Amino acid sequence: MLKSLTLLCTILLCGTGWSQAPDKKNPTTPTPPTIPTYTQTLTTGMVGVTPSDTARMNVLNLGAASAVLLAGVSTSTSAPPAATCSVTIEFLDGQGNVVGSQPETLGVGQAASFDFTFAKLTPAATSPRVQIRGAVKYSYSLYPIAVATIALPGNVNSCNLVPTLEVFNTVSGETQVILTQTTSVPQEVATPVASTPTQP
Repeated sequence: MLKSLTLLCTILLCGTGWSQAPDKKNPTTPTPPTIPTYTQTLTTGMVGVTPSDTARMNVLNLGAASAVLLAGVSTSTSAPPAATCSVTIEFLDGQGNVVGSQPETLGVGQAASFDFTFAKLTPAATSPRVQIRGAVKYSYSLYPIAVATIALPGNVNSCNLVPTLEVFNTVSGETQVILTQTTSVPQEVATPVASTPTQP
């Protein structure tokens, strides 16, 4: 068991470029890893709305664990800087133009919604029916976790989103359409973020 654990740690360290804690007699300052921040978008399919309709995009953040167990040997007490997820709820037309957006910050278990109506179209629609879709844009990072007192990168993502799009009659409130399926758009941006390595 000890040999297996030693081999596991050796493989992990080689794969991440990290070395064991510095010798106290010859201390060195380890180079912290570059932790990228990614921007991801989830989009629904297209739906049609008329002047009597309201389209509502909802998003629920289920959140994620504050540490990742790795091969059952994690001793991590690390956590993301904040257990919140910054999102932007959007509506787009058939040409991909954003016709409305609203930023939100969601904690674990929190939800938000954003409404779209004909009155929000600029310029005003020339047709009694327009095609739109809802989207949720969010950012996440790969935060460091500690495994056996050694800093290793782990995916500690505070965004675990469940979007839904509903269309209902503005006057009666009767739901006419609800979409629960979304598609992930390829990652758009990767921005390096400085990090501080976990101290042994």
